[in-house]
Amino acid sequence: MKKDAQNAQNVEVQNVRDIVYNYETKYPQGFLSTEVEALLKENFPNITLEMFNDKFGINTVMLSPVPSEGTILYHIDVYHAIIQIIQKRGPYMEEWD
Repeated sequence: MKKDAQNAQNVEVQNVRDIVYNYETKYPQGFLSTEVEALLKENFPNITLEMFNDKFGINTVMLSPVPSEGTILYHIDVYHAIIQIIQKRGPYMEEWD
C-alpha cells in the first residue's frame, strides 16, 4: 500500500473511532440496539443494520439494567464491526473477544 493510501486509511480509522466513542449513549459501557441504528443512520448511511449485525457476529455484551432495553454492545465491538465493513474484510485475530 502506498504511503498516501495508508495515511488516508489511518485517518479514516481514527475518524470512525472518534465517531463511535464520542457518540452519546444512555450507558457509558456502550450502545443499546436503538442507539446503534441511530449511529449508523446519522454517520454511516451506507451501512445497513443487516451489514452491521453480520460483522458484529457473536460478541460479548452486557444486559441493560432495564430488561426491556435488551443488551448493551461495547464501543470497541461496534467500532470493529464498522471498520470491517468499511475495509471490506473479516475480523483480525486481535478483534475477537
